Amino acid sequence: MHDVFAQYMPTWPAGAKSYPTRIIGNAASAVVFFTNTPGLFGPSELRTIGVVNFRHGKIVRWVDYWDGRHYGIANLDAVKLPDDQFPPDFKESTVGETAAPRLKRVVDDLATALRAGDAAHAAALFAPDASLTDLVSHVQVVGRRSIASFLGNAGSQLPFVGPGTAVRHVVGGTAGGGYEWTATGQVPRGMSAIELDPWGKITNLTSVWDGARASDDQLLHIAAAALEH
Repeated sequence: MHDVFAQYMPTWPAGAKSYPTRIIGNAASAVVFFTNTPGLFGPSELRTIGVVNFRHGKIVRWVDYWDGRHYGIANLDAVKLPDDQFPPDFKESTVGETAAPRLKRVVDDLATALRAGDAAHAAALFAPDASLTDLVSHVQVVGRRSIASFLGNAGSQLPFVGPGTAVRHVVGGTAGGGYEWTATGQVPRGMSAIELDPWGKITNLTSVWDGARASDDQLLHIAAAALEH
């Protein structure tokens, strides 16, 4: 890690910042929304969600999820590993599952409904005035009915919906956190941050994945699905 930062830090422009905007979880694990200003890790601003596990007050696992389109597809192609050299797992087995039981139950129910393409069941896990945000397509829908409609209309265009999706790792506490997911389609991984109300209903769900792996038509289909009812 020292060598990675030693490579990048001397090139950082004056005034460059990396700062958190929201943290959801507890002292064992959490998700961290943060922004990297242009110049830190490429020419563009990166809005990233980190998945973090702690042990005895120290970070023992940190995985960042972000949209390759925001980095720039050409820039990404110049630095990314070929798929056949990419790590098959993110070492989640080294930290185990420490998320709060209530959050894990919600994640299991949501992931099962999404895997089955059951939009109605998935939407029933949300609070009446909840919001669902897909950072890649820049879509946000508000309200349980609109969430059900969006999930139904977007269908398999959303990489975290449909057969072949699975939960990789869950982090967070009773108020929320998130889960990393895998998929068998063209977008093989991503994560979804979750906030819960006191009754265990989802109040906010925010997903991020690599939009560089999606076509323009796929993203337009997702955006159009938010307008259908």
